[in-house]
Amino acid sequence: LTSPYDWNWETSLLLGGLLSATDPVAVVAVLKELGTSKKLSTIIEGESLMNDGVSVVVYQLFLQMVLGRSFNTGSILMFLSEVSLGAVALGLAFAIISLLWLGFTFNDTILEMTLTLAVSYIAFYTVQDALKYSGILTVTALGMFYAAFAKTTFKGDNRRSLHDFWEIVAYIANTIIFILSGVIIADGVLRHNVHFERHGTSWGFLLLLYFYVQMARAAVVGALYLLLRYFGYGLDFKEAIIIVWSGLRGAVSLSLALSVKFVFFTGGIVFLTLILNGSTTQFLLHALGMDNLSVTKVCKPVTGQCLTRDG
Repeated sequence: LTSPYDWNWETSLLLGGLLSATDPVAVVAVLKELGTSKKLSTIIEGESLMNDGVSVVVYQLFLQMVLGRSFNTGSILMFLSEVSLGAVALGLAFAIISLLWLGFTFNDTILEMTLTLAVSYIAFYTVQDALKYSGILTVTALGMFYAAFAKTTFKGDNRRSLHDFWEIVAYIANTIIFILSGVIIADGVLRHNVHFERHGTSWGFLLLLYFYVQMARAAVVGALYLLLRYFGYGLDFKEAIIIVWSGLRGAVSLSLALSVKFVFFTGGIVFLTLILNGSTTQFLLHALGMDNLSVTKVCKPVTGQCLTRDG
């Protein structure tokens, strides 16, 4: 991509930072539907959570380089430390203050929804726009603190309502981002934007970029396989294959791409990973023998007796 588009290395690295954020919602949904290992779902979801925050930090670093700011090794380490550690510290601070505030409420679901939504947006925009740190890492730290220490604050029906509310918010936000990206890409096609002025070669480079993205992910998982195998949750070869194939891209990559006009390549990678990787995950699980629904239970409603049969 560097040669035909006259990109320098900083611009190419910026695109790489955009594409490093994973969004394996479709894969995780298939894993849960098929009753596969909870461990595997947890690893994939956890990787996505960390990827989103790290990709934004890396994106900010490369964006500063593209804008002309020079860095040496020391200044890069300082920048990454300030942006990431500062964001986490501020997220914890917002979480503590908001929990103290929520402590004055009692069984008020609407107020809890409003406060959590307001605090999340205030924290994000304060850190992202005013302080130039990672707003995603701030909100991630905020949410993790809630999950760990707010169990006594959100109880019973209130907790379920709050969970449903945030699922709706996430769904609406994802939908808006995908619609905006689709409109911009369609507008570029119809107006013969700079991305399409090379008589279709951009589409070829998009397919090549998709191949590189998959190979890079496979190389990273392969290089770290022994560590993943013998430490932490433990990972076998079949699970490693699923992790390689679960590197779907989504809303985070698209939202970052909208701000720097990389929508064609980013949107194309998101589309290809959703269509190719997402739709074939179930077949890959079955081929690897990881489909736990191959044996199903048939229960009699009166006696409650269950029989198993091969599916």
